[in-house]
Amino acid sequence: MHRRLPALALVIAATISLAACGSTTAAEPAPATSDAVETVTVDDVAGQNAKDAAAALTEAGFVTEYDAGDETVIIASNWTADSTTPAAGESAPKGSTVVLHVSKHDDSATDPAATSDLAARTEAAYLAAWGVSSLTELAGDPSVTVKVAGITQWEDVSVGTIRVYVQENLTRDEAKTVGQNIWGLTHDVVPDLTTVVVRGADGVDVNYFG
Repeated sequence: MHRRLPALALVIAATISLAACGSTTAAEPAPATSDAVETVTVDDVAGQNAKDAAAALTEAGFVTEYDAGDETVIIASNWTADSTTPAAGESAPKGSTVVLHVSKHDDSATDPAATSDLAARTEAAYLAAWGVSSLTELAGDPSVTVKVAGITQWEDVSVGTIRVYVQENLTRDEAKTVGQNIWGLTHDVVPDLTTVVVRGADGVDVNYFG
């Protein structure tokens, strides 16, 4: 003869069984990350040799690619930077891609800079401001705090723009200081000078906009 379990015992057993089936613990949500993305301002490289423009953007922390329309850029130094996407002055995440829109040098066209005397006038005004006939006279002068004695060449680039060549490697800050110094000492005499491009021995151009 089978014995019946008391009703209370059956209720307790059922409760224990249900508790065992639902004992899994819900996973806690992963903590939110708060890593800030570093942004960098896109330099204005328009007018520069495409190779130099790409180097400047790469140095700033971007990945660069060329946009030449239907053509393919094989030798970047044969092309000129026209604009960028994102545009100059805008901010973009460091490590992101900046598209460099370029056009081919037209060697058959007349370059206005070829007949310009802007570089010559700027050089003459600069030497006069220092009171010397050659910048080498400033070598070793402790009062000269910018690297002016190392300038070896003055060159017309385009309307309002000249390039100076310096015989040593410069940091970007040093190059900008040289450009600022040239513009600051000559803009009253040469008012049509708007941009000084400084190229160090490493071949990198740095622009100073007056």
